[in-house]
Amino acid sequence: MKYIFNLSPVDVNAYMAETAAALEKRTELLSREKYPKMWEKTDKNNGNTKAKVPGRLISKPMSWVCLILGAIIFIPSMQDVLGRIIPLTAGAIAMVIGLRGIRGEPADRFDRSAKNLLKSRAKLPENRYSIAFDDDGMSVMDGEKEENRVPYGEFERVVETQNTFLVFFGSRVIVLPKCDIVTGTADELAPFLANKTSYIAI
Repeated sequence: MKYIFNLSPVDVNAYMAETAAALEKRTELLSREKYPKMWEKTDKNNGNTKAKVPGRLISKPMSWVCLILGAIIFIPSMQDVLGRIIPLTAGAIAMVIGLRGIRGEPADRFDRSAKNLLKSRAKLPENRYSIAFDDDGMSVMDGEKEENRVPYGEFERVVETQNTFLVFFGSRVIVLPKCDIVTGTADELAPFLANKTSYIAI
């Protein structure tokens, strides 16, 4: 089975929120893979095994609370670093969460990244390029000519949102609106990709 998307210019505002959420989720997953012990403690402290990346999680008043409590825990713990490594770590994490929540950087960063990504898609000529998924990987087509082929082994992951698929490979990402699919259906493609690569729906 082959699944084909004919790429068309996108409405940046229509996909901004979903794309930013997908980029944020991907960053969280990378962080969880790299720092599993830190996330285990963070999830335990939050009482939420699906904790989000700090920044969108809390309001500014709660950010101030996190910052103050983090400082209260962190500063005394510095007097005995080895004996108080857990409160020292927890205090540092709370301070970082508080600072990021107050400054709003993570949310802004993901929004900016999403906007830039979608703007590049908005410049594409109508129906010139297509993306095809088959058993061996993903093909980028310029008309009838295959420009690039990416095997699934080179995929980092695929994030599905309500209206899009975001495909991460190498240092690149492609946004594929579900409305652009012309061969197969999005409902069929989702389990197909889940069997081929790291996949998550949000």
